[in-house]
Amino acid sequence: MMKETNTLIIGASVSGLACASTLQKKNIEYLIIDKEDQVATPWRNHYDRLHLHTNKGLSNLPYKKFDSNVPRYPSRQQVVDFLVDYHKGFNIKPILLQKQNQANHKWFVDNDATHHAQVCV
Repeated sequence: MMKETNTLIIGASVSGLACASTLQKKNIEYLIIDKEDQVATPWRNHYDRLHLHTNKGLSNLPYKKFDSNVPRYPSRQQVVDFLVDYHKGFNIKPILLQKQNQANHKWFVDNDATHHAQVCV
């Protein structure tokens, strides 16, 4: 089965989630995929003592700010928690554990169906 989508977002972490929420607010169809089994994997895989190097005021995602109880420079786990809350709060449903490739000027994603998109982010 082949399905078309307007925009294919590869990666369910900071940039991918921000793109998804923005497209969602503008009622633009999208599909978000990730090769991992959960959102925010890059942040989950860093060392525990990692903190943002920019303050949280400059690191918010579209339509959501870090909570006021989060320190100025959030920890790795606080960023992970923020991203998980973001994806749940915006009801972003990534398709996880997916492989993707490009051929004939379209992106292909294989799971129970093949998805084609005109735009890839």
